[in-house]
Amino acid sequence: MSLSVLAVFLLPALAKALWPIPRSMSTGNATLKLHSNFAIKVDIPNAPKDLLEAVSRTSDHLKTGRFERLVVGRGSVDAPLVADASELLSLVLSVSEGLPIKSIAQETTKRIDEKNESYTLTIPQKGEAVLKANTTLGLFRGLATFEQIWYDHAGTKYTLDAPMEIADTPAFVG
Repeated sequence: MSLSVLAVFLLPALAKALWPIPRSMSTGNATLKLHSNFAIKVDIPNAPKDLLEAVSRTSDHLKTGRFERLVVGRGSVDAPLVADASELLSLVLSVSEGLPIKSIAQETTKRIDEKNESYTLTIPQKGEAVLKANTTLGLFRGLATFEQIWYDHAGTKYTLDAPMEIADTPAFVG
């Protein structure tokens, strides 16, 4: 089989891929779109400035990003599904109760065997998504994953894989 023929068969599967690949991921097959007033809420008292900046960047990328599905016609083929899709109102970020809150910068400068980048991301078929971690670095990694989930069609961000459960930890620990 030629490389170009092989690429045609593999591209649809690769187009849905997240990078890096989460340790655990389950998805459904429902269409979900971000509400026009979608917001990321930080449920952390005195959240560090760099975490708030990361949230702001993610919000901006979700509003301005134009990543379309890699299929013939791009997202136009999904237009009927998107029109009737349930809406995700918000994403709530939190850290495990009782743990000290340090900035992302402080977390990244820890020794490799002391870093905790793990997180869980739950995206329901509608309502409110939840991103939980033990550290702000874990929240940062989860935000990066959340950004990759959404396609754009005519300014509407959507996924075809709701509901979704992701649990991720680094593949290599010191």
